[in-house]
Amino acid sequence: MEFRLLGPVEVVDDSGRIELAANRLRVLLAALLLQPNRVVGAQALVDTLWEDELPARPRSALQTYISRLRTMLGTPIISTEPAGYMISVQAEQIDLARFRALVSTSVETADLLDRKRLLTDALSLWRGEPLAGLTAGSLIREVVPVLAEERLHAIELLLGARLELGEHAQVTSELSGLTKRHPLREPLWALLMEAQIRAGRPAGALATYSEASRRLADELGLDPGPALRRLHQAVLATDSRAAAVRTSREVVPHQLPSVGRGFVGRGRELAELDQALLGSIGPTSSVAVISGTAGVGKTALAVAWGERVAAEFPDGQLYVNLRGFDPSGDVVSPEDAVRGFLDALQTAPGRIPFGSPAQARALPDVGGGPTAVDSARQRPYCGAGATAASRWAWLSRGGDQ
Repeated sequence: MEFRLLGPVEVVDDSGRIELAANRLRVLLAALLLQPNRVVGAQALVDTLWEDELPARPRSALQTYISRLRTMLGTPIISTEPAGYMISVQAEQIDLARFRALVSTSVETADLLDRKRLLTDALSLWRGEPLAGLTAGSLIREVVPVLAEERLHAIELLLGARLELGEHAQVTSELSGLTKRHPLREPLWALLMEAQIRAGRPAGALATYSEASRRLADELGLDPGPALRRLHQAVLATDSRAAAVRTSREVVPHQLPSVGRGFVGRGRELAELDQALLGSIGPTSSVAVISGTAGVGKTALAVAWGERVAAEFPDGQLYVNLRGFDPSGDVVSPEDAVRGFLDALQTAPGRIPFGSPAQARALPDVGGGPTAVDSARQRPYCGAGATAASRWAWLSRGGDQ
């Protein structure tokens, strides 16, 4: 019999899942499983099950639920003790216990591949939010944040191991998304900076430090901690040219619209974009095309990917709505789109050449002198849009695209 807490509370045996329809039965089981092979006080269980809405005879009601749970489990693993109740199970029967054991073993493992395997196995036990679907205020308030913290710590350990194994590009992409979901978690920002430094992207690391500093100051009124400051100083000390690139640009546009919290799924497509556009660095152009009929979410996918990896494009992100399906029929021309990009970068009029082709060729060079040009060619702007004629959304990286 297997007990699952890392997601919806479930019980599975050889015949399949045992249905625990009543919310209080699942709450009671979770409260016992969180302290396996230990006595849980009767009053503590009453408080967890009913909080401020106690039944007329709470101890009798608790006994009824214990009896029902025993019947549903079909095995005498819940015993009545003088001070309360205890569930007797092996550690390997509970996904939470297995997760903790795997993480603990990984910390003591020197071999990086073994550590990566152990942590991957540990995180694969998670099926969503812990104790998902339970209506139990005290249990949710007290337990779920602790479990969520353990999961994040395991993720950080896994990303650190993968970073040591040389998976810089993939780790950077994942960390870009994680820092957006957990903007106040400094270890994630530090890992992202380290990944960018190891990948030879000091300008990106400096941009990440600036973003982390801003978030911490705005939300908490705090400066970055020692780990972030050490990484920042390391970048400045070892690559002053990269620091000059970041400080010389007067404007860093961030034009990507937000896709909002409603964007879900598309994990496979996002991973394919990571592989296509983040897998290598160089002067040649990599282009990914997203095709489909109108309204299926091409632009949303492109923008979501752009938000996810924005830290990888420290020179900024440009966006244009080509209005391909606008009822007015006023489609944006390529010339107007390019000129809009130049304006967004606040390019001095004297630096804008005459004619659309020349303006398009000049777009990657608007950052400044040769150093900025080299940096821009390697990691320029991440754009997303939709065209009317081809119904494509596009993402480009490198070259003069």
